Amino acid sequence: MSDSSTAFSKVTRLLSQAEFEPDEIAGMLTEMAVNMRYDEMIVEETRLPGGLVEYNQFRTEFDRQWLDDQSLTFFDNDYNVIVPLSINYDEGIITFTAGQITDTMLPVTVIGTSHDPYGSAANLLIQQAESMSGDPSSFSVLNGSFTYQESQRKGPLEMAKMYRKQARIVVAG
Repeated sequence: MSDSSTAFSKVTRLLSQAEFEPDEIAGMLTEMAVNMRYDEMIVEETRLPGGLVEYNQFRTEFDRQWLDDQSLTFFDNDYNVIVPLSINYDEGIITFTAGQITDTMLPVTVIGTSHDPYGSAANLLIQQAESMSGDPSSFSVLNGSFTYQESQRKGPLEMAKMYRKQARIVVAG
């Protein structure tokens, strides 16, 4: 994963005060990545006057899915590649031009990778806290201690708990 990846950048920002190597962050993102293989997109219908319906916006199955900007390909129901107008990689929202997708082309599917930056950050903080000797609340950081900002005073386990609430829900199977 490149440093330009939106998910990598997000995890780096979440852990901005902690000492983690880029390889550690990239490794955790890769470990927690979900590969989508012809996953059906959820259509957001736009109702127009006269009862017409447009299919311009789609989203992934999970909200806030952090799509990998290097790996996405979209298909109509006949597996023809379709190119979106724009993609919000952070929120997992894909927008097509007006009239590009008709009801006969549904469902729209995607092949690609999605990431969980909040879950990755939480796991890295937990791993660091577990490897520390002594009190996890004394967690060291690059710029002093977690007392710099309110959210950083809580130590690694409290930060991990906060990030875990925003992470992707994982169902054991």
